[in-house]
This record gives sequence, structure tokens and C-alpha cells, in this order.
Amino acid sequence: MKPLDFKWYIIIGLLIVVVLMILLQPSPQEPNTDAFKNEIARRNEQIKSKTAQIERLVIEVERRDSIHTSERKSFQVALKSKSNRIDKLLASPKIIHVRDSVPEVDSLITDLQDKIEFQSEYIASLDSSYNDLRGDFQEVKDNFESQIELYKENFADQKAISDRYMKKLRKERRKGRWLKVGAIVGTVGGLFLGAGL
Repeated sequence: MKPLDFKWYIIIGLLIVVVLMILLQPSPQEPNTDAFKNEIARRNEQIKSKTAQIERLVIEVERRDSIHTSERKSFQVALKSKSNRIDKLLASPKIIHVRDSVPEVDSLITDLQDKIEFQSEYIASLDSSYNDLRGDFQEVKDNFESQIELYKENFADQKAISDRYMKKLRKERRKGRWLKVGAIVGTVGGLFLGAGL
């Protein structure tokens, strides 16, 4: 084998310089994800805020419900007490005599009893409506909570897709760099083999 000419040393030197330039070349900058990360953080804060609002609303409704329940019980006890007292008074022989002898008093007492009965029915109707609203509120609360969970899952999926895309992009960039180096080394190697034959 004969010694290499000066031109081959220049070619080998240039080859080494090109390979080092390719290997040490800074990779292209990845897209700026700061805005995306800031948007993610902003959305996370919004989700936390909405969740906290719902939790505060639930606590307030439960507090009101507790007050309503205790007031209803005390009203029922007071109403039963008043009803018992009125029933005793109406059973009194003096009241029976007055009602029988004065038709206007009998009419007044009958009208007052009808009014009390109407008010009792109205209160029962309001109580039923309140219970219906409480059920509707629970349904709305469950709906909001499920929507928030879906938003969180959607957001997590989008982030995972973005992360996979960035990883794949970095892998493709590295692969391209090594293909370039391989092509240059192969070309120079071919030149040496051709020159040596």
C-alpha cells in the first residue's frame, strides 16, 4: 500500500470538519411552548375556580337546606300545638253553645278553619316545590362536575398528544442528522475504496 497524497489528507480533514459540524450543529429550536404552557396553567386555574364556586354553592345550599329542615320541624310542632289548642277550644261547651246561637260566629270560625287548611296546603305545596328544586340543583351540580371532569380529561389527552408529537419530532431530527453523517462517511469511504483499488 502506498502512502497517501497530500490531497487525501485535505479530503479527510474536510470530512472530519463536515462530520463535526453536522454533529455539533445546534438542533433547530423547538417551537416555543411557553404560551401553550401559560394557557394550560390559565385553564387549570379556571377549572379550579369553577370547582371552588360549585363547592361554595353546594355548601350554601346545604346550609339553607339544613335551616329549612329545622324551621319546618319547629313550624310543624308549633302548628300541631296550635291545632290541638283550637280543637280543645272548639270542643268546649261554651263555644259550641255560642256557635249554635250566633250563626255569624259559626260562619267566622268555619271560614278561619278553611283559611288555616288552605294555608297548610299552600305550605305543603311550597315544601314540595322546594324538594323538587333541591333535586334539580343536585342534578345541575352533578352535570357541572361531570363537565369539569370531561374538560380535565380532554386537556390531559391534548397534553399527552402534544408531548408525544414533540418526542417524535426530536427523534426524527436526530435520525436525520445521523443519516447525513452516514451519507458523507459512506461517500468518502467509497472514494477511499475506489482510490485504493
